[in-house]
Amino acid sequence: MPVKSSIDLRGSRRRSLLIVSLIVVVVLVSSLFVYLSLDKGVVVSEVELREAVNNAVGHQVIKLGTDIVLTETLVIPTNKEITLTSNSDIEFFKLIGADGENAITVNGDGLLWLDGVIVTHEGSGSGSGVFVEPDGTFIMVDGEIIGNNGWRGATGSGGGGGGGVYNCGVFTMLGGVISGNTAAIGGGVLIVPGGVFELKGGVVTNNVADYGGGVDTDGTFNMSGGMITNNVATYYGGGVYVNGFFRISSGEITYNTAVREGGGVYSGQFGTFNRFGGEISGNAANVGDDVHQITL
Repeated sequence: MPVKSSIDLRGSRRRSLLIVSLIVVVVLVSSLFVYLSLDKGVVVSEVELREAVNNAVGHQVIKLGTDIVLTETLVIPTNKEITLTSNSDIEFFKLIGADGENAITVNGDGLLWLDGVIVTHEGSGSGSGVFVEPDGTFIMVDGEIIGNNGWRGATGSGGGGGGGVYNCGVFTMLGGVISGNTAAIGGGVLIVPGGVFELKGGVVTNNVADYGGGVDTDGTFNMSGGMITNNVATYYGGGVYVNGFFRISSGEITYNTAVREGGGVYSGQFGTFNRFGGEISGNAANVGDDVHQITL
């Protein structure tokens, strides 16, 4: 039987090493492609931000490298999944909405993750912080939605509601802060019929409205964590105004104020309020400090 020479063996080893090297290169290139597809890098202008959103493929992470002033609403398009974050370990950069416009609009079947950005309207500018269309999804992990004013109504929002978030789709809050927003209804968050708000963490605080200083729900609101605190309603529902469905199993509704009724929670005759846990205490109103529930 012929015996392979040392030259043949060395040749076989070289071919094997070449094949292994090619496999390693393919894996590295594939990994780099996946990484680049998830991370669009740093944007420092409105033009760059819009280009990154509109050209997104798959799930794109977009990092703000500075405060960005918008001239019109930033749209998260249908079938796009976007994460907005800040390229900083020490501060959140601002996304500043245009007067009379929502700062961000999430289209139906669009998905926005907010993870370390401040969404605001500075000065006297009006408009909701985030407007979620029917079938749109908004997940708040960290960051702030502050200083937005829904009194005059924002384009597409129906007018006068949802200073912080106007939700017609699905809004899940895992963390962050919704604070210092104002509106006629739902200073912090407004949930319209068909909309769903899942509060699992974070804080809704220091918001002001006629009805529902913190949250106004005509849709579905499930609270299983987080805090609703120090909000004010000039009429009903300092913490939460319920004209749809509200279920609390955990979390805190504390130190909210209503000038008339329901300092913590006001549930109207068309509302459904179910409590299975959580803390509702320290609230104040002319009638019903913590809970005022109207039953037929």
